Amino acid sequence: MILKLIMIMILIFILKDITRYLNKNMPIINKCLLIIAHPDDESMFFSPLIKIHKPHLLLFCYCNEERKKEFKRFCKYKKLKCFIVEQKRNYHGVFKDGMNWDINLMKNIIKDQINKYKYKTVITFDEGGVSGHSNHISCYKAVSEVEYEFKSIKFLYLKTVNLIEKYLIFMRRPNLSIRSVLFKNMLFYPSQLKWYRYLWCIFSNYQWFNVFIDKKILT
Repeated sequence: MILKLIMIMILIFILKDITRYLNKNMPIINKCLLIIAHPDDESMFFSPLIKIHKPHLLLFCYCNEERKKEFKRFCKYKKLKCFIVEQKRNYHGVFKDGMNWDINLMKNIIKDQINKYKYKTVITFDEGGVSGHSNHISCYKAVSEVEYEFKSIKFLYLKTVNLIEKYLIFMRRPNLSIRSVLFKNMLFYPSQLKWYRYLWCIFSNYQWFNVFIDKKILT
């Protein structure tokens, strides 16, 4: 009972803070493509971005039929345009979860997508992949190489933070931030809802704000 009360108090505090900062210091993002590795990456790591900017989603690996259906259901409900690379006949079985991916092939797919839809902003993971997952890092490698060929497009990379920063959500409030309450996004993925996912939804920084790296500014 005491634990429940503590959890409720934490959530109330979080909600008040989010309401206050939701629309402040938002990055300028136009006609956006979000590139992810697996179904639920968009909900686990990019929920604040999706809440405000409604990007197109380019998914490389759908993992299995159940997760593919969950992803499509999520996109339909959120009215997000989605593209599943592995679903195409030429790429079926090419991008398997946890396996090494062909970066050059990924580059060509991403370039075709950009040229077709004329995106102004492209977003994916940074070199740390948030969780260190090899497929997240492959997305970074492919996009970072594509960036050199599209000088007029803004490329943003979701910053990987250390363990303390990842879970202490009020440790800092960076200028480039978006805050949102999006626990319900993960409800579209019942196959992935383990007990630790609930803790992630409550305590992870990535559920409350996104910090993006713009390498053009850093250089």
